[in-house]
Amino acid sequence: MGAGNATVALPPEFLTRQEKPTNCQVARIIDLGGVKYKSVLEVGSDERGLYIGPVDLPLGNGSEAKLIPWHFVTSMGKTGNGFWKGSTYFSGETVELVLKGVRLGMFASLYQHLQIDL
Repeated sequence: MGAGNATVALPPEFLTRQEKPTNCQVARIIDLGGVKYKSVLEVGSDERGLYIGPVDLPLGNGSEAKLIPWHFVTSMGKTGNGFWKGSTYFSGETVELVLKGVRLGMFASLYQHLQIDL
């Protein structure tokens, strides 16, 4: 799925036009609100919170950058060993976060890169 409405699952109160964190990385595959996205979203973190935004797409295309303050982020820990997207399985240890009620699944390697410590 493209980035068209990828971040719409997250409340509009988290919309940001602030500079994204310097550790942003393209998510090879990410599950946001039950929908899997492949290489169209980037994720970053800093003292402000967790950033999720489109990869090299102008804001306003339906998938706008969101910055979720840490007090709205809860870690569910390691939750699995991969993701299905259509008929393709992407293997690797996965971690799940809850962002104000919206589930976010990512590979543990991305979680570790972001140095999330909840």
